[in-house]
Amino acid sequence: MLRRVCRSIAILLVAGVSAPALAEKKADPCDDGRGDGILRCSENRLAEAKREMAKTLASLRKAIDHRQLKDLNASQKHWLRYANSYCSVAGNPYPDSPNSFSGQIYWNDASYNYCHKRLTEERNANLARLLDCRTGGGSESCS
Repeated sequence: MLRRVCRSIAILLVAGVSAPALAEKKADPCDDGRGDGILRCSENRLAEAKREMAKTLASLRKAIDHRQLKDLNASQKHWLRYANSYCSVAGNPYPDSPNSFSGQIYWNDASYNYCHKRLTEERNANLARLLDCRTGGGSESCS
């Protein structure tokens, strides 16, 4: 009887831990190993990085004066042009090659997205440091 109870408890514990883990794994398009899932994943992660940067930019725009705002907007425009150009080169591992396999288009687009995500996160970190300096929380990183 005690063995049966212990076995039932062990099964419930394993099932309770495994079921949520399996559900999470299926929900993440990054883990499906297919090109379209990887592309969706890269799009989602890029969108999240852009949302975070938009929040930082909104806060920074409130913290600076009109002249600085004009400069910030110009620098953001130039940064975006740079990021798009850079990732068109660095994020495209198969330039000028025909689509010899079905997933290649996904890999090119996903590589571009991950490149842009990385640059967006770097830009956001720089903007966040600038915001921290403008709101009085900065230190030696403000110079």
